[in-house]
Parts: sequence; structure tokens; C-alpha cells
Amino acid sequence: MAGYSLSPVALGTSKVLQAEYCVKRPDYDFSAALLQALRREEIDEGCEGAGSESAGSPFSSPLSSLPPSRSPSPLHLPVPPLSLSPAPSSSGDSSVKTQALSNFPPLPIPSEPMSQGKSASEGRKRRMKASSKRNRKKRRQQPKEAADIQPPENVAARFVEQNCALAGAFSLELDSPVASTSYVGLLDKEEAVETRAWRLAELVGPRAKESFTLVKAAPGRTVPISDSEGRVVALLVYPANESIKTASEEAACLLRDLRSEASFTSKQKHHRRGNFPQISAGVAHGGGRTRPANIVQNPDNAAVVDQLVGSSAFQKLSGFATGVFKAWVPRLYEYCGEHFEQLLASDSNLTRLFRHSVLPVAAFNFGPRTVCLPHIDFGNLPFNLCWIWSLGWFDWRRGGHLILWDLHVVVEFPPGSLAGIPSGVCRHSNTQIGKKETRYSFTQYAPGANFRWVDHGFQTEEDYLLSRSKAEAQAEKIRKQDRWAMGLGLFSTLEQLGLELASTQ
Repeated sequence: MAGYSLSPVALGTSKVLQAEYCVKRPDYDFSAALLQALRREEIDEGCEGAGSESAGSPFSSPLSSLPPSRSPSPLHLPVPPLSLSPAPSSSGDSSVKTQALSNFPPLPIPSEPMSQGKSASEGRKRRMKASSKRNRKKRRQQPKEAADIQPPENVAARFVEQNCALAGAFSLELDSPVASTSYVGLLDKEEAVETRAWRLAELVGPRAKESFTLVKAAPGRTVPISDSEGRVVALLVYPANESIKTASEEAACLLRDLRSEASFTSKQKHHRRGNFPQISAGVAHGGGRTRPANIVQNPDNAAVVDQLVGSSAFQKLSGFATGVFKAWVPRLYEYCGEHFEQLLASDSNLTRLFRHSVLPVAAFNFGPRTVCLPHIDFGNLPFNLCWIWSLGWFDWRRGGHLILWDLHVVVEFPPGSLAGIPSGVCRHSNTQIGKKETRYSFTQYAPGANFRWVDHGFQTEEDYLLSRSKAEAQAEKIRKQDRWAMGLGLFSTLEQLGLELASTQ
């Protein structure tokens, strides 16, 4: 698998600050020395995740506090050479290499941004609400077809190191918890048991409770993961594009700055995915809706969503994810695009959030510590990919990893990285981050009920069952049996992409 070839450094298990008596000197500033010691102690506190690797990296922010506005991208630092390497360990275990960066300074722990003054905040709210209605009208007037995007060709040869993919211990066909209709997944039975976030040391290394493969971040590279039948069922993308680096930093700043403008309900702050505020927007069916509709927001949140969706940063991130989707899984991309366009054409009130996207719903996770608990998004189309952007300021070597439980893979997930996973059937979560660190995320996905509505003639399930003839009922029974196989056939395979499996030894 892709990774860095890094030089090891000697790291102590902790640093000790020593106080000494000294002769009074006129040039000695006790206050400055005390402040410096406190800052060192704060940095050395570490995080809830495990590991003794150096925190500095090309993916980490060099800032000592969160920027009041867009700052230079954390990915502008030099990139070490790439090589394949197995999962690291925090010990000297000979079977697992420990890697650290010696060329970069330690990662500072970011602090909470300063809040706006009350008058400035209220004025901003008024302006946002005034533009919200205009923005929604503009989206309704947009073309129903997604704006065309031309991804690069031969992506496997260009972005995959040594044309190697990682093999996951999972069969999408046989192991997926799928409903009989294949439009949705099944509720995760273990979800009620797993009510905590895991640490990295519990998944990899000599003291791990589980046996997971660690995927190392590699700027400019894509890591495909296949199931046991050779389908590419997950993609890990580490962009090196300067405009994407800038957009991810600006997106994090927007989520940080607009968080105080939103009005979250208790259910939006505490839910099955974790304890962090979340706003979903777009076109969805289910959850009490009798037909697909635009997700309704309160006035405060509608204004916030308009600011996020209308920003060049989120449009850029969505467009990049769409390009990756189209390049790597073209048949699935076309299937989603055709259904979404038919859905939009059936109701003039429905709107497309992002002009390039073929996925109808987006979720904005406002943190400030977005750490997902183990879960399955069973309402999503089970044979589709959900696209997740990691954003914020945190030590990604120690925490914030993406855990793919069914694939037995844990992924380094730095800010500005993208993952595509079958979230409707694949159990996933994040590792813990530090108490003073900041992490957000941005996801795009497709509810399975949207596809069922289109396939059943834009009517409720009850009306569909009553209106069909015996011949139509028999045809639907056959389609129901074949739908899962049809969906599996939309995924790209290792053979089609010209990839081989990488050795993890």
C-alpha cells in the first residue's frame, strides 16, 4: 500500500520540565519563561489516541491557533518520498515498523477561535437570512442535469503506487447486511453495544485488541481497497492539488465561523453517529416523509446551509469528489446521475445542492470534535459510495483515523483527504482526537428510498402495489431478486482497472 519512507527519530515517552534556582539577572523575564513552559506542557499533553510518533507532518497545520480567516494550507510543506510500508507501532516490535518525521516541527494543539462580538454576529445573521431565499430560488432555476466534469484518464496508473490495491477481509456480496429489496441496508445490531470512540493503539500494534491494517497517508496518491471478490469497494484519496488544499482549509474555516450562527436541536447535537452538531441538506425520502422533498431547515440553519453550499470551497470539494467518483466507478456514477435527474425532473420544487454532484444529500458536521461512533448508514443505497472529506486542525497521525470495521482497515485521514466507502453496509467510525483539537467533516450520499421512488413510478409504495398488474408484480419480483446482483455489477474491479493486490508483509 502507499506510504511514506520516513526517518525514525528517538522520542521519549514524556518530557519533564525542571525548575532551578538561579541568581537574579536583569535580562531574565520570569513571566516569559513561565508562559513558554506552559505552552510546552500543553503541546506535550498529547491526545486521547495512542502512539509515540512525531506529530509534525506535511498534512498538519503549523499554526498555534485556529486562523481568524483562511490561512496557508497545511499541505504546502515539502513531501517526503513515497514507499510501501506496513502498519506502524508505538513499540519496538520487529514485525511492525515505527515511523516518525524528523524534518518538521511538532504539531501545535489548536485553540478555540475567538467568537464574534454580539452586534457583528446579529448583523451577519440578518444578511444571511436576507440572501437565503434568493439563493434557494437560484438553485431551483438551475438545470436538472449535473454540470459535466471531465476527470483524468488512466487514474489507476497515474495515482496508485505500483498499481497495487489493498485487499479487505470482506465480501460485499455475501457479508453485507442488505434488506430484501436491496434499496436500503439493515440496522447494525452491534451499534447499541459500541458507544465509544476507539484509540489507534487498540487497533494496530502489539497491544491491539483487534488486528487491523493501517493505511498510510501519501499526498498525491489514491489507495483502492477491494473486497474478497476483487471489487473496488473503497477509495482513499490524498490530493496534492493546490486548489483542493486551499478549498479544504477554507471549508474548515467556514464550518468554524458559521457554527455559532446555526441553531441545533438536541437530536442534531446528539445522535447515533456521535455527539457533534450536524446539518443535513438536499433531497431525501424516508424519515417520516411521504415522498422525496428538500430537507426543511429552520431560518438560522437555512441561511448557514446557503452560505456553505454557495461557497467556492464546498463547490470545489464536491466537484473534486464527483470527478473521483466518475473516474473510478463510472457505471455507478451514471446510475446515480440518471436516477437523480429523473427525480428532479418529476418535481420542480426539488433542488440540486452542488451543480456537479449526482448525489442528492450532503451532511455538514460542525464539531468542534467530529468523531463518529461505530455505525452503518443503513438508509443509504447499499451498493453505492458515500464521499467523506476530513477537515480541521488535528494531529492526524495520532487520531481522527477512519476505521472500516468490516474491511479490517484503519486509515490515516488527514485534513483535506477524501474517502469513498459503501456506508450503507460497511460499519465505520473515527479514532479519538485530542481534547483541544478541532475536526470537522463533509459528506455526500444518496438515500435508497429516492431510488425506489423513481423505480416505482414516482408514487408511494402503497399506491405502487395497488396499481400494478399481475405481470408487473411478477416482473418486480424478478427485479427484486436481481437488484443486488445488478448493483454489485456497477462497481469497478481490479482487473478492469489494471490493479494487483499489495502485500502487507
